[in-house]
Amino acid sequence: MAQRINFTKATLEKLLLPTDKASYSVYDVQEPRLTIIVSRGGTKSFYVSKKVDGKALKIKIGQFPETTIEQARIRTKQHLVAIG
Repeated sequence: MAQRINFTKATLEKLLLPTDKASYSVYDVQEPRLTIIVSRGGTKSFYVSKKVDGKALKIKIGQFPETTIEQARIRTKQHLVAIG
């Protein structure tokens, strides 16, 4: 099962880089469709994750910390409204 945490600056900064795979995902408890993907190279990127017509859809929002958590939550809501 995917890990779910409350996204704060401190919790996202503490996410460890993956050692056994290329990347992993963590979901926000406040905005369940908001995901951060942590790559082995150290990049932490926000995505909106949703199934549309039975297919997984991921829309990149931006990289952390350049994109703040609050900005990512707002953009997630905007994307979800747009895709229905």
